[in-house]
Amino acid sequence: MIQIHQKITSLIAECDEVIEPPNQVPAIVKVSVLVQTYNHEDTIAQCLDGILMQSTDFEFEILLGEDESNDRTRDICIAYAEKHPEKIRLFLHRRENNIHINGKPSGKFNSCFNYSKVRGEYFAICEGDDFWTDNQKLQKQVDALDDNPNATLCYTRVNLMDRSGNVQSDEQSITEKRFRQITDSSRLSISPLLEVGNFIHTCSMMGRSNALDIPFEFIKSPVGDYLLYILLTQNGQEISKLDNPPTAVYRNETGTWSAQSHRNILINIALYQSCVLSILQNEEHRGIFLDRAHSHIIQIGNYIDQIKQREPAVKELFAFLVRKVRRKLHL
Repeated sequence: MIQIHQKITSLIAECDEVIEPPNQVPAIVKVSVLVQTYNHEDTIAQCLDGILMQSTDFEFEILLGEDESNDRTRDICIAYAEKHPEKIRLFLHRRENNIHINGKPSGKFNSCFNYSKVRGEYFAICEGDDFWTDNQKLQKQVDALDDNPNATLCYTRVNLMDRSGNVQSDEQSITEKRFRQITDSSRLSISPLLEVGNFIHTCSMMGRSNALDIPFEFIKSPVGDYLLYILLTQNGQEISKLDNPPTAVYRNETGTWSAQSHRNILINIALYQSCVLSILQNEEHRGIFLDRAHSHIIQIGNYIDQIKQREPAVKELFAFLVRKVRRKLHL
């Protein structure tokens, strides 16, 4: 099962009550599907339908964490849990348990609580604003991981949906552009993840539960998926990419980095890079990431030069962040 840092498990144990309505989910499942949702009244039904339509030769469960939305999301989740008690384990959270990052509420408590409830040999994730389109997604990924015990992470291509509801290929997405920068993609591992950045959409992934050990840094980082992939692969394990048609739709520009000010984006970059450096155990891996972090700082500096005349405060903030990052990197 997934290992979780003692400080996080204590945080979960000491939290205000999380309500779990009765269910009939089997005690033994092959896959746990994690769904975190907040204010997704327009999308959560499509998300759950895409999971419930999965055709498999094994049992799977849906861990549905609802973060006390202020729209109809909670009512929709309750209705689905009542209709599908054999599949859905519903967790009704309270906002008092929310973990703030950079002064803003996050979904970290919700996701960590879900991780603590995983019973499957494998786990997959589909956030409440994304959805699956291939009813064989889970089966294909389980087969791939069963066939390759050296792989701890499996992912597929996705399609992208913009705010107007238009769906298009991910061919021009930042993740695919990064993937095309990889020199040798025949055997994927942690190295290309550190060299080019994240090239995996969360709604497409499946991980091996016993390979994941969640450290305390996880709840401090504004970026969860990238840390997750590093944690799954930093001990030399492989990443399996399925060359199938897209299995999911990722709603673009609805996540952590959307609609944020330049200031908050810069702070979040510094925060997540510090967390990555803190969790990397291998000196070679740290060196690879440091090279990319240096390049990233230069790119940010060039960007700041373009806007500092219009926003003088940004220049001061950038200088502050550079000092902090350089101290963290021991430069």
